[in-house]
Amino acid sequence: MVVYIFMTANVRLAPRNFWDLMTLSGSVAPATGFEYTNTQNTDRSSFWRSPDATGQSLKGSLASGSITINWAALFAHHCHGGSVRFRAWSNNDWTGTLLVDTGVNAIYTPVSTGYDFGFADVADSDTHDPLGTESPYSVFFTQVSGVKSVQWDFSSKSTTYGYPFWQVGRPFVGNYWEPSINPDYGLSYGLGQNDEAVRTRGGSKQGGRGGRWAIVDMNFNSISEDEMPTALDIMKIAQTTQDIAVSLFPGVGGRQERDGTINGTFSSLDAIGRQVSRLTKRMQIEES
Repeated sequence: MVVYIFMTANVRLAPRNFWDLMTLSGSVAPATGFEYTNTQNTDRSSFWRSPDATGQSLKGSLASGSITINWAALFAHHCHGGSVRFRAWSNNDWTGTLLVDTGVNAIYTPVSTGYDFGFADVADSDTHDPLGTESPYSVFFTQVSGVKSVQWDFSSKSTTYGYPFWQVGRPFVGNYWEPSINPDYGLSYGLGQNDEAVRTRGGSKQGGRGGRWAIVDMNFNSISEDEMPTALDIMKIAQTTQDIAVSLFPGVGGRQERDGTINGTFSSLDAIGRQVSRLTKRMQIEES
């Protein structure tokens, strides 16, 4: 049986996180050691955490200039069981014209269909979605220019999933590029890991469990001449150390969109190839 996926949009990729350009603040002082600026890097052990689960805001302001945005996301967070609202303004002090208002949305909706694992690693999680609390939050909106300040409002926190606080590792505020085509059939989604395992003289396998990360491999078989400069500039901007955001299935919803929303880096700066009358581009992205 062949299953066709009808997508509302092509792959979207944001090469720069404007959150890193901002001066950060909030409505409630963070827990000791978990400052706002911890969110301006991709270290998994670096994050902002609130002292409790009361409603509060996380804010960013530009000292000068303005940005154009159409995507906001929360990666490596423990805000599941709560709601969030993202807004953006024309002034750098959260005043002026309100340019973006996503409204209040649930940060996480458990998937309750499909295979039942029979258990969940986090208390009260749906057994169909045992790793649901690893999921990111993502929202797209109409592109706006002239943004100078943004604000995340967190509310209605439940401790259902075991987190009596708000915690975010990597907020992402970006302006995505959507190429005119999707990757060819054969897009691959795998996992990397750094477990260590050895066998004893008696043959027993012993090991230490490490981390894991998603690896996505995409091949664009025919990008246009007009898109070549964009693809080239994205490589120059991000290289292999600056994180990007990618959405493989924007608008599809459910596990497919959630699993395909990744914050990571390019594995390498693969060349743009010229095949007679068309251009090809490979991208491999490793989750941060």
